[in-house]
Amino acid sequence: MTKVKQDYQNIVFFRKAKGGSTIAVTYTWYNRSTGLILEFDMMIYDGWKYFNFDNTCTAACNGGFYLSVIAAHEFGHAIGLDHNDCTTSIMYPYADYCDTALVQPADRTCADTIY
Repeated sequence: MTKVKQDYQNIVFFRKAKGGSTIAVTYTWYNRSTGLILEFDMMIYDGWKYFNFDNTCTAACNGGFYLSVIAAHEFGHAIGLDHNDCTTSIMYPYADYCDTALVQPADRTCADTIY
């Protein structure tokens, strides 16, 4: 997959580029009548440095992002969550290098209000 398109498939792919200050983008299509999510496409820019998050790993993260944290944020968009102002939330719109925070209680509460 190299581009985003509505084709009723949920696609996650890496784009071989750096998206400026954007790390990843999730596009979500809704049914306008019901508000139900029809599909999403998640594009992660490959121009950033990513690390595998593993609690047993002793390798230091240096100047990059844990892919699991970025993906958790983007999957939040895929289920209908928007950005918020809570700096501890996975849905906070800015990521810090080497951040290991994943889904927080506030994120679960937001998801519960939708579902």
